[in-house]
Amino acid sequence: MEAVFSDPLLPAYWFDKPLYYTNHAKERCMEREIQELDFLPINAKLVDCDKDKSGRVCAVCFKVDSFYMVISVDGAVVTVFNNDNKGMKRYNHRKNERRFYTKKLISYFGDENHKLITSKKFK
Repeated sequence: MEAVFSDPLLPAYWFDKPLYYTNHAKERCMEREIQELDFLPINAKLVDCDKDKSGRVCAVCFKVDSFYMVISVDGAVVTVFNNDNKGMKRYNHRKNERRFYTKKLISYFGDENHKLITSKKFK
């Protein structure tokens, strides 16, 4: 029973944790006419999760009735989008693109924290 309330991949972990919305998420709620929820409903379904390089969960995506919410592990709602193919395709595309470039940086430099320096001509 203890594992259910300590695993951020399960909706039971979130049911008593208040959610707070980033400015971006508030704007998307207004733009897409999605109601801001105080708590994640218990009937929410996990769709995806992002993990850092050490394997810890850093963000989760839940399907809630007619929309999706991306939540960081500290309870911040990062963004919301409607339950249509367009929103989910865009989410998956950005996630896959981010992972592709992370892998590319690791293959070239051996570390994903390497910052590319753009070449600029100085006067």
